Amino acid sequence: MFKFRLTPLLKIRENLRREKQAELAKALEAETVVVEKLTEIEQNMLHVKEEARTRILRGKISVDFMVGLRRHEAFLLAQQRQIREQLEILRTEIEKRREAVREADKEVRVMEKLHEKQKDRYDFEERNKETLFMDEIAIQKTARQVSVR
Repeated sequence: MFKFRLTPLLKIRENLRREKQAELAKALEAETVVVEKLTEIEQNMLHVKEEARTRILRGKISVDFMVGLRRHEAFLLAQQRQIREQLEILRTEIEKRREAVREADKEVRVMEKLHEKQKDRYDFEERNKETLFMDEIAIQKTARQVSVR
C-alpha cells in the first residue's frame, strides 16, 4: 500500500493556497466596491453638469446656485481623485496577491507531481515484485513437473 510521506506538507501547501485565494477574493471584492463608488461619483458629476446646463437653458440661474454647484463639483473631483488613487493602490495589491496565489499553486503542483511520480514508482516496483513472484511459481511448477516425469 502506497503512502506519500509528504502528505502533511502537501496539506499545508494546499491550505496556504486556499488562504491566498481567499485574500485575493477579498481584494477583488474591495476593488468592486471602490469601482462602484467611482462610478457613482462620475454619475453624480454628470448629474451636476446636466443640472447646470438645464438651468442655463431655462435662464433660471443665480450666482449663489452656480457657486454652490462649482463647490460641489470641486468636492466630487477631489473625491474622484482620492478614489482613483485608492484604486491604483488596490490594483497593485491585487497583482501582488495574484502572484502569491500563482506561487502557492505552483508549490502545490510540485508536491502533487512528486506524489504522482512516487506513486508510479511504487506501482512499477509492485508490478515487478508480482511478476517475479509469478515467475518463481511458474519455475517451481515446471520443476515439479520435470521431477515427476
